[in-house]
Amino acid sequence: MEHKINKHQLLKVYSKISKFGRVQSNGHVLDGIYAESDWDGHNLFLSNQHVSIRVQFHNTFKVEFKHMFHFEEFLDAINKIDKADYN
Repeated sequence: MEHKINKHQLLKVYSKISKFGRVQSNGHVLDGIYAESDWDGHNLFLSNQHVSIRVQFHNTFKVEFKHMFHFEEFLDAINKIDKADYN
């Protein structure tokens, strides 16, 4: 199964988590997805307990996971946050 990562969606979800998520020591968490950035904001990180996506400075990605079904669940959670209205 092919999955495409949409950089605009990831940036939008990062923003929503930062705005509406619960504050954690290194960032914010919303609906099980953690969002944080490095000290200069050039790299953003979205993760849960099984998947990590690093959005790098020039909109390149580094994705880490062990099982495809974890990645699919992660993308479902990203889509849910993207579509949700937290206002």
